[in-house]
Amino acid sequence: MLLMPFLSFKVHVASNAEFHQIITLYFSCNYDLLKDDNIFPLCTFDSFSDLRLSMTISFDNFGLRLMQKQELPSSRQQTQRWYISEDSAGFHWWPLPIAIFAISAVIYAGAFSYDQGWLDEFTGNLTRIQFHDPDVLKGGCMAINHKMTWREMNNKAGKCSRGQYYDALHNDCFACAAPGAQDRIFGLNWDVQADCYNMMTFPDFRYTTHIYWNGASIDPSSGSVTLPKRPDNHTSINRCMVETRMRCIKQIGVIGASKSEFALAFKNEANIATFVSSAMDLITKYRLDGLHIADISGNDNSNNGDWKSNYGPTVVKYLAALRKGLNDLQSPNTPAYTLSWEELASAFDTSSTNSTSYKGCKQISDSSGLYRCFNSDIISSVDWINFQTFSRNPSVSLQSLLNSKTWMTSVPSTKFVFGTCSVSGANMCRGSANGKDELIIVAKAGSDLYKGVSLDSGTADIEANKGSSISAMGPLGAYGVLMPQRAPLQATAPL
Repeated sequence: MLLMPFLSFKVHVASNAEFHQIITLYFSCNYDLLKDDNIFPLCTFDSFSDLRLSMTISFDNFGLRLMQKQELPSSRQQTQRWYISEDSAGFHWWPLPIAIFAISAVIYAGAFSYDQGWLDEFTGNLTRIQFHDPDVLKGGCMAINHKMTWREMNNKAGKCSRGQYYDALHNDCFACAAPGAQDRIFGLNWDVQADCYNMMTFPDFRYTTHIYWNGASIDPSSGSVTLPKRPDNHTSINRCMVETRMRCIKQIGVIGASKSEFALAFKNEANIATFVSSAMDLITKYRLDGLHIADISGNDNSNNGDWKSNYGPTVVKYLAALRKGLNDLQSPNTPAYTLSWEELASAFDTSSTNSTSYKGCKQISDSSGLYRCFNSDIISSVDWINFQTFSRNPSVSLQSLLNSKTWMTSVPSTKFVFGTCSVSGANMCRGSANGKDELIIVAKAGSDLYKGVSLDSGTADIEANKGSSISAMGPLGAYGVLMPQRAPLQATAPL
């Protein structure tokens, strides 16, 4: 027998012929143990009116049952027989539909709030404050750090034109600073199937100037752009896009293929028009600032082992069509759309090295990746070349590649961006990853002598390495977005 502490409850007892009002009962319960370790209470009650009630309360899975005017059992056997008697066997079913309705209403209200933007996905909080992290931008920014709920910010930022950001401090849209000659690109490749929360909360994300949203591809049969495969719950991606616009970070859509899908699609040149049209739809749907083409094909049987001569003219043609489509899509008083091109490390090596197995851009293939020679006619259509330093032949050191500057005769330094990879096997990466020393060398050279640098393994670096490569590269150059400086609003003097 276990003696439980004294408990005080306010119990509502349904009235019947003998009880016409609800009384407040204080009771003490003695718990008795039955076989199989089952425990149930036997309770006696005293009312304020000193009315002695000989009652028993029984608790089970369906709630509380109150039996009146029954003698308390005097033995364990009588107790067990009484507990399972007919008087204590029933329960009321009517609360069940009410409970189901209440639960359904709560679920619906939560889903509606989430869909409408009232409920914050990251925290589940209805009053999540956005853009209040002084470490996000160099020196901080009062407009960005101004407290604001997500729903309000999302509605107001959506009314800003491309190239503008919503200034929460002034409650208006304001133009991002125009890019200057001294500005450098720090591109970060992000897989749209990955949650971007860690990217947005990573302090050294402040060095990023361009986000390459990776996931779109090309249909080799029709030439149409296949939209990125996004997770069912892609609210976080939408939010990250809005937040990066608020920081004047450019949004670049990547259209890529790992083999010869582009070449197969453009065997019928009529598919170029389909490709351009669907690419413009991609730009419009996601309010992007430009496109990055990752046509990673090389010298193979599809072009008789000569990419430059037999497939290069097709590349020049569809890039020119894309350039025209982007120019036509541009609205007045908005920045020009950008178009960039992914290029292999071998593309500018026209002569052999000391390795007998390596023949520069004319090499068909080996275990490290693909090879092709660059077609300089591409330059007139693109804003920059993303040069893959990680796909080079193992016999070519990074330092010798930088010293040779073989690209200088084809690509001006203002259109040359070093592409890097810090995690082997990451999306967009082929060949050996760049070590930390190489990343540092490339980041400094990209800022001092060229247009900038990009990290093709951005997702893997943040998720697996906690952004260590970004932290190592970012401080070594003129990287990061400089937000416009605006004076705080001054109180108007009374008239």
